[in-house]
Amino acid sequence: MTNNLGVRIGAAMFLTATGCGLLRPGPDTIAQRFWDASLDGDYERATEYVTSSSRGLLERNADAAPDFDRVDLGAVAVDGDKATVATQIMARINERPTEVEFDTVLEREDGQWRVNLRETTGQMLTQFIGQTAGEWMGQIGEAVGEQMRGMFDGLLEGLAEGMDEAARSLREARPDTT
Repeated sequence: MTNNLGVRIGAAMFLTATGCGLLRPGPDTIAQRFWDASLDGDYERATEYVTSSSRGLLERNADAAPDFDRVDLGAVAVDGDKATVATQIMARINERPTEVEFDTVLEREDGQWRVNLRETTGQMLTQFIGQTAGEWMGQIGEAVGEQMRGMFDGLLEGLAEGMDEAARSLREARPDTT
């Protein structure tokens, strides 16, 4: 009789938890499912995990999505009906390996966590553009530095030649005192 009571109590707790949504997947699980589907190139399945307002964006841009090599998820922060999951992707963009860190942004929609693709993509692009601009600035700085070093080396060489020529002229112009 005791075992039967335990099973009934356990079943009642399970049904209560599922009815109240306590066992629904959390933001980290939904983010993982979304990125797994994206990695597989299964954008139809990925639409199951995005907000209704993001579905059109995903469908329109699925062909333009970068080739993801890997997606790593980290810390989760929940604030009411919004959540973020720290995300790091490794992708090939224009055949170049690229690593970008941003937040996958989720919100509750009809009691379920869904990826807000507009906000997530905005964060991803902001981080990518900032990173790329920083790399470009570094490359420009290196190129300008090389040019400046070349100019400085040429200036020093010219200065040394000028000083040698001035010394030679002084020796030639000096009367012989012997």
